[in-house]
Amino acid sequence: SVQPVSIAGPWVRTPPLVALLASAPYLHNGSVPTLEDLLRPSEQRPKRFTLGQGAGSFTFDTSLPGNRNGGHEFGTQWPAEEQRDLLEFLKSL
Repeated sequence: SVQPVSIAGPWVRTPPLVALLASAPYLHNGSVPTLEDLLRPSEQRPKRFTLGQGAGSFTFDTSLPGNRNGGHEFGTQWPAEEQRDLLEFLKSL
């Protein structure tokens, strides 16, 4: 049977990981273009990148207010082999 669980803070819905690869860009504000970039330390992530194609494309600039891509450092210090393994797993979903 299902039992309710108490949580410490407000409830947040998170999207499923299925088709994660197709849901780029990443982070809550879309400030990281690829999963590979997400596993880089924040100071090494792209500062500007293009989203979309043709007339609907635009440049995402992380220096603008609300567009920061800092923090979220989980996994950035892992060995390259472990990062590759994680990326391959996430891409398989």
